[in-house]
Amino acid sequence: MTSRSRDLPRYWPILFVLDCVGTLRNNFHLQKILYLAQVEHNVPISYTFVLEDYGPYSRAVKADFISLASAGLIDLEYGDGWVLKITENGRKVVKGVYAALDEKVLKEFKVCVEKWSRKGLHELKRYVYKEHLPSNEAYFESREDFTELTNALMKHLARYPTSSNKLLVMGALDYVTTALGREQLQDPAQRNHFLRTAVRLIDQVSNIFDETSENHAVLRELMLAQLKDDFDHFQQVSEQYHVLPSLYDENVDLAALIGKPSP
Repeated sequence: MTSRSRDLPRYWPILFVLDCVGTLRNNFHLQKILYLAQVEHNVPISYTFVLEDYGPYSRAVKADFISLASAGLIDLEYGDGWVLKITENGRKVVKGVYAALDEKVLKEFKVCVEKWSRKGLHELKRYVYKEHLPSNEAYFESREDFTELTNALMKHLARYPTSSNKLLVMGALDYVTTALGREQLQDPAQRNHFLRTAVRLIDQVSNIFDETSENHAVLRELMLAQLKDDFDHFQQVSEQYHVLPSLYDENVDLAALIGKPSP
């Protein structure tokens, strides 16, 4: 997540979706597209989704599209359900969104929107419930497995020669380990998002370890821009769910990251 994208207003994903599809005929459809973009495509969407009767849902999304209608950026009607359509003013505003996001984020978001905007609501609901709401037992087992993997990676990478890249990798792993230990989220949609974002970062480090395990000195030569982006995104998610503060916040109290997990 770039510093410019952090400055975007919260509602930018709504305009992005409507710019891609023109018209969307259901709040449910919008909610699920945004949720899947967030958890499956790593799009830096700041809405917090909770599990309700119809799956992951954010009340802030509805509040924002009503505000966007009041501002003349979308047209909003209510018949059998909400009908949302972007206006010409909305298309002008969304151009700033394209300029602030990197190409990979734009591509991933478009893939998600194009796939799920064409699907029926029942198919979309079945998919979200099947793939994104694991049982408590499965969730805690996965979290424990990835915590063990993270600790093993830290042990191996600690033997590498000192470099700025090693500091980045070790710092990311240390942050993830602390966050996994402190996470106490109750909502399945939120903890699924949290764990998926952590796993993405852990997978990045695991691939780096595979690439450098035979020659530790190679680590200092690697370009780790993707790792940094994934680390920034995981910090954002951890901060969003009040698990840990972000290290890029200059006002953060680093003492909050030290010590045993909270009871």
